[in-house]
Amino acid sequence: MADTDEVDDDVWFEYDENGNVVGIEIWNAGENVIRKSLLEIERYTKGLEEEIKT
Repeated sequence: MADTDEVDDDVWFEYDENGNVVGIEIWNAGENVIRKSLLEIERYTKGLEEEIKT
């Protein structure tokens, strides 16, 4: 793991050296935590789509 991004108090995304998501850590998973996780996944995948277009 090369980097960690704290998305919310209870959600962390872990990235490898190439910026790929290699882990998601969720504590106290409630509706708000899951919603924020899904938004982060959407942001990440939109970045991949833009990368593929170029």
